[in-house]
Amino acid sequence: MKSLRLLLVHVSLLYLCACMTLLHPGGDWPAIGNDFLKQLRWGEYEAAAAFFAEEQQASLRAQTETRERLQIVEVKLDAWTPGDGEQKVATVMTLDYFRLPSATIRHATVRLQWAYRETGKGMPEGWRIVSPFPPLP
Repeated sequence: MKSLRLLLVHVSLLYLCACMTLLHPGGDWPAIGNDFLKQLRWGEYEAAAAFFAEEQQASLRAQTETRERLQIVEVKLDAWTPGDGEQKVATVMTLDYFRLPSATIRHATVRLQWAYRETGKGMPEGWRIVSPFPPLP
């Protein structure tokens, strides 16, 4: 009986771990883009940085290194346009935010370029933001 319970626990953990892979970039672009927006809105800046290509992650981290100072109030995807073929997407989003100690809401239009990348071994890496996160005014 104990071994059956232990087996069920292991199967349940394996199932939950498999579901966690859905949180990482890859797969269908609209869903990935919405996941990125949610991470920004929730203030999960490290998780949002994971959507950037490795060489661009520092651009977001530079804007958000003092997490308690930057407070994002709203993020809205205004437009997205497929680029050359199905491998690129250009996005325009509106960001409402404030920086403590000020409580004045500021608005910024952020344009980002996404690309579907593959690793050198032909394995898909997934959708990544390939442009830097612009400085917020």
